[in-house]
Order: sequence, then structure tokens, then C-alpha cells
Amino acid sequence: MLLFAALLPQFAGEAGPGVDIRIALLGAAYLAVELVVGLGYIGVRSRIGALGGGIPARTQRKVDLGSSFCFIGLAGLLAVDDLV
Repeated sequence: MLLFAALLPQFAGEAGPGVDIRIALLGAAYLAVELVVGLGYIGVRSRIGALGGGIPARTQRKVDLGSSFCFIGLAGLLAVDDLV
């Protein structure tokens, strides 16, 4: 709802007749793109699972550790940004 209320009206053009239809069409286009992307993720994951069960546990731990460092670093940057 936030995306549709905040982002889509900027692309609908000037207020006037037909603006509701343009927002509805932009929303429908967004949902269609999201559906295609989501189905793509599902297809890729099913192929990975069919090939060998996925990522080894050791590799998964390394990815999780790297992601956690990235999030901690970003949180630190946000904390420092408020102080400056």
C-alpha cells in the first residue's frame, strides 16, 4: 500500500480526468512484474534443489557470516551518520 500511495502517483502525471485509471494500470503493471520475478525465483530454486539439494552447509555459514558483517557495518554507518 505504501508503494502505491507514495511512488505511483509521481508517474501518473498531472491530476485530472483519468488519473485513477493510470494509477490502476501502473499498479497492475507492477504486480505483473512482481509475479514474473517471483516465478523466476521459484524456478531457479527448484532447479538448484533438483541438481543436488542446494548449497553446502559450510558455504551457507560463510554467506550468513558475511551478510551479518554487512548488516552490522550498515547499522554502524547509520548510527554514526546521526551523530555527525
